[in-house]
Amino acid sequence: MKTPPAILLLLSVSACGGGGDAEFSPPRVVPSEKRPMLWGAETKDRLGVPSMASAAKPSAGSGAPTGETPAGWESLPANPKRFRNAVWRVLGEPDTDCYLTVGVGGGVAFNLKRWYEQQFGKARTPDVETLEEIPFAGQRGRLVELEGAMGQKQGWAALIAFFAEGQQVTSLKFTGPAAIVSAQRAAFLGLARSIRLDGGKATGAAPAIEPGQPLPADHQPISAPATEAAFTADAPEGWTAKQGSRRELHHTFGSGSELYVSQLGGALRQTLDIWRFELQLEAMSDEEFAALPKALFLGDDAVLMDLSGDWRGMTGAQVEDARVLVAARLDGDTITFCKLVGPSAEVGAQRDAFVRFCGSVRRR
Repeated sequence: MKTPPAILLLLSVSACGGGGDAEFSPPRVVPSEKRPMLWGAETKDRLGVPSMASAAKPSAGSGAPTGETPAGWESLPANPKRFRNAVWRVLGEPDTDCYLTVGVGGGVAFNLKRWYEQQFGKARTPDVETLEEIPFAGQRGRLVELEGAMGQKQGWAALIAFFAEGQQVTSLKFTGPAAIVSAQRAAFLGLARSIRLDGGKATGAAPAIEPGQPLPADHQPISAPATEAAFTADAPEGWTAKQGSRRELHHTFGSGSELYVSQLGGALRQTLDIWRFELQLEAMSDEEFAALPKALFLGDDAVLMDLSGDWRGMTGAQVEDARVLVAARLDGDTITFCKLVGPSAEVGAQRDAFVRFCGSVRRR
């Protein structure tokens, strides 16, 4: 039997009272500008609930990659932090996965070995010249076709279209049960052909601005929007914060040494091997990976990698007789790391400072 609301209200009032008459202070008038409540406001405003705007979609010409979704496929949200700049799958086939990765380092040889030997357990990697040439994203691409066991998945297959610009490889990778992948081969090739990495051309675009070109005299000043950093740390004396950088905790010192904190998607060991490849070093063995020392980073252990050699960065930067220090850890499916690159003598002199800096890094 339910108690009527009116009786519940009377019971609660009597429970709060002490049996005496209530006394109220004299009424007073509060100016409207000092009132803590906006009279007539909607419920969400009175309760402090913010409005949730829908996610903005990249417009044409914004630089977001695009492609023509094949019939019977669906487009899914991109996840650039996991190197998925565009994502698709076959409708009704949740085991299928197709994603575009733009500009991953390591070069063609490293990525082919990763696809053939590490992911599908093949005994050897074919020469790139033997792979079928296909149109991909406006380039002359190559096609990888794999079938077998992909990790624990038996009867699996992959189609991978790719092209390289220096050490950076752009790929479109489609995986799933072998029968489905085979049946969708033509659709995959059509998608690869339709990919546009710049998102297409916007009409009425302003002419390009040449580097160093001054703004018109009546142009409003331009400033980058302020964004709160995700990390903070105690920088040693002599390190200089790099102004205008999009990277976290970006510092320089000496004649050309610089370090920064950042995040990537992917597997930790494979990412470490990509950084080794920047110094023309082979991938680590199981023993080398297990023997990596630890360093404090974000309040927990991270692997510490110390490398030397002639460094070739993915953006074309080069340092002869370089030394690279990296502290990296896996947070779920995200790799958080601090990376220092510079002349060997400079980096060696700051190695202890680097370790202390990593130990001081914390989230805001």
